[in-house]
Amino acid sequence: QATSVAQAALSVRIDTQSQAVSTLSQAISVLSAAVGPQIAFVSVDNLISIVILTDISGLSVSLAISGIYTFDAMLRYTLTSVGQPARFGMTFPALSQGGGKVETLLSVVTFGGSNTQSTVNHGIGWWTETGSGSVLLSLAGQATNGVVFYQGMMAVSTIAGKLQLQCFTGSGTGAIVIQRGSYLRAYKIG
Repeated sequence: QATSVAQAALSVRIDTQSQAVSTLSQAISVLSAAVGPQIAFVSVDNLISIVILTDISGLSVSLAISGIYTFDAMLRYTLTSVGQPARFGMTFPALSQGGGKVETLLSVVTFGGSNTQSTVNHGIGWWTETGSGSVLLSLAGQATNGVVFYQGMMAVSTIAGKLQLQCFTGSGTGAIVIQRGSYLRAYKIG
């Protein structure tokens, strides 16, 4: 009889623990969804021929009031004319704090040169909370293909908004094509 009472008590304790684990698991799932990344990407090549900073279709994410975010992006692009400049920037709502970089590595092989050796140009543009709507990285006379990386942190002030990546070419005769698969990823960390 004492054994059956002990077994029943143990069974109740196991059921209680199992329910607690289930509740905790559900809470973790909800929390994971809440802090998971927002991901935006280019699904079709995006041609931009305007000579001022222009929104890149598909590359924006929402930012909440007082939210703290970290983000990264990769833009794969082509230029329609060799040697034309390319400019990159972004817009965002008022920030209480923020900063980061926009960068690229370009490997340039000169005509008739070795295809195993190249000159590497490293372009970096640094930005702070005052950089919205500005050209952050300006590349002059580039080869026709490239990749640009964005990285940063933003503490949104009292007005929600969106982080929107932008670009343009500095020449009236050419265009920049942001290629399919380019992405923007933002994590709300606070």
